Amino acid sequence: MVEITLSTIHNDEHDLQAIRAVLDDFEHRHEVRVHLLKMLRGAALTDLMSIASTGKGPDLSHIGSTWVSSLVGMNAVRAFKPDEVAAVGSEDTFIPSAWQDAHVIGDPSIWAAPWNSFLFVIFYRKDLLKAAGIAPETAFGNVDALGATIEKLRVSNIEMPWLIPYGAPPYDGLLHQAASWVWGAGGDFVSADGKRVILDQPAGIRGLVGWLDSQRAVPEAYRNLTDNECIELLVEGRAGAIVSHIRTASALIARMQGTPGLENIGFTAMSDQPWCAGDNLILWQHTQGYPQKQRTALELVHYLMSREPQVRLAHDAFLAPTRRDALLKAYPETHPLHPVALQAGQSGRAYLSMRLWRRIENQLAATIGGALQDAYQNPHQRSETIIRRLFETTAERLNLMLGN
Repeated sequence: MVEITLSTIHNDEHDLQAIRAVLDDFEHRHEVRVHLLKMLRGAALTDLMSIASTGKGPDLSHIGSTWVSSLVGMNAVRAFKPDEVAAVGSEDTFIPSAWQDAHVIGDPSIWAAPWNSFLFVIFYRKDLLKAAGIAPETAFGNVDALGATIEKLRVSNIEMPWLIPYGAPPYDGLLHQAASWVWGAGGDFVSADGKRVILDQPAGIRGLVGWLDSQRAVPEAYRNLTDNECIELLVEGRAGAIVSHIRTASALIARMQGTPGLENIGFTAMSDQPWCAGDNLILWQHTQGYPQKQRTALELVHYLMSREPQVRLAHDAFLAPTRRDALLKAYPETHPLHPVALQAGQSGRAYLSMRLWRRIENQLAATIGGALQDAYQNPHQRSETIIRRLFETTAERLNLMLGN
């Protein structure tokens, strides 16, 4: 019997059980054995870099989508051949951001298989918004509407008008949330050719200022709440709107299904161009020395990329699909997250996949964290002053790194 190993980054035991059940089905169909190597999200990139350096480890791995270019740059990943890609679909099969994450800029090869997607979601109380004179139908949709809604909530009589879970800087999630504001304002992080950081241009600054203002709108007493605490306050009717993500939204909907309380909670993407990334599957270069293992690993990728396993994992582990058909089956028109799924599939965006992106991302995340700390320590200083001071310097430093 052929045995292969898949490394996976799990959020909790519930995730692992759901993934294991899907792998058990694959094993039964193909009469093989798939071992799971568990990695923690905080340590996974270091572990993957070690595998890339030594050429020893699992046959295939579940990785963060922004890590693809770094691993490709180490010559550690096996590209998928055109017929292997065709076996699971084409560009039109997947949502645009997921397909983009399978590439590296300037290289037509497909280096990764988009497995599941992830985006931040705004949860809101319809009753509390209406009581504050805010029409839920027009309260969101773009960053201008969102900014105006946050300000109306801030001056309302709602106990906790606007909440964002705490993430200790440096926290990549802050950057990912800010990305929806930057793109929604018409800005970008790097030029289309990947040769220049352009976040310091007017549109990028405007988006970052909107993001920082949204963070500062969280009442000081509630800036250290966890994701679960924010959700419970919303369910109790004490919070007007919160920022969380599609997995917790799916879990909340499953928990409240059939209760009248669910009808009073709405969900929307953070902007009309939301950050939408997720996790990919890669085949390691070292599998090429073991033809049977390589074939089995490839069959597993094909299986996990097919519609029904993606839908099953959306239901059982709340992992949003990357396939268009699976996304719409997991979130049909009657599902509260259907509008969010449509937004992700139509205009969700990912960062430009370039070989130095991980280094750029690390520095941007550190600067984002610094901006937030500065804003909290200096409440009377304008957000634009903070953003310009920090990000103009960071952009200059990153452009020097890129050779500009």
